[in-house]
Amino acid sequence: IVNKASNSLINKNQLNNTQYGIYSNGINNQLIGNIITQNKNGITIKGNENNIKSNNIKYSKKGISVNGNNNKIIYNNLNSNNNQIVSNGSKNFIYNNKIVKGNLAIKVNGNKNKILSNNIKKPKNYGINLKGNSNTIQSNKITGNSIQKGYGVYTYKSKNNILRKNSISKHKYGLNILKQSPKNKIISNKIEKNYYGLIVNKSQKISKKQISKNKIKQNKVNFKIIK
Repeated sequence: IVNKASNSLINKNQLNNTQYGIYSNGINNQLIGNIITQNKNGITIKGNENNIKSNNIKYSKKGISVNGNNNKIIYNNLNSNNNQIVSNGSKNFIYNNKIVKGNLAIKVNGNKNKILSNNIKKPKNYGINLKGNSNTIQSNKITGNSIQKGYGVYTYKSKNNILRKNSISKHKYGLNILKQSPKNKIISNKIEKNYYGLIVNKSQKISKKQISKNKIKQNKVNFKIIK
């Protein structure tokens, strides 16, 4: 399905074995309840204020790819897509999606996005990959495959973000605050049963106020500072 209109409803379609399951270039479209299987691209959005809700997407190279602002990606089920959700833009809302397997569960490039209450299981390499400022990552459950591989939450060139009340387990690297990522707040997260729990780049100089009330335990190495 290719949609270049705005204010459209695209729902309850079954789409298999195509280049694009749904490609939409418009504003305020509703993509609801579609079943999309074995496509190169599941749902591709280029536009603002779209609602991507309750879709089932599996075995595609890309699950949901969004380029735009103020979009909602909510209540979707994604299984075994290589890159499950990729969001490029600001003020997008990624909420309560169920994401299983794949290489990368959620990748966000942009500012003032909210990534809330997603359930991520067995990503191969990345649970949440963040590059941007003033984002909120909260109440996500991110369970990996093995403590020999993968990142739970990975931030790079990201500042003034809030990472709160996330549960991160069974990764090689649990929660990672890497280069050029100052002034992030890491509050009330549960980080356990990873190889490395919390990893902070030495150059960030994070204060005690920025890291508080976290439960970091039962990791091989609970806290590590790297160069």
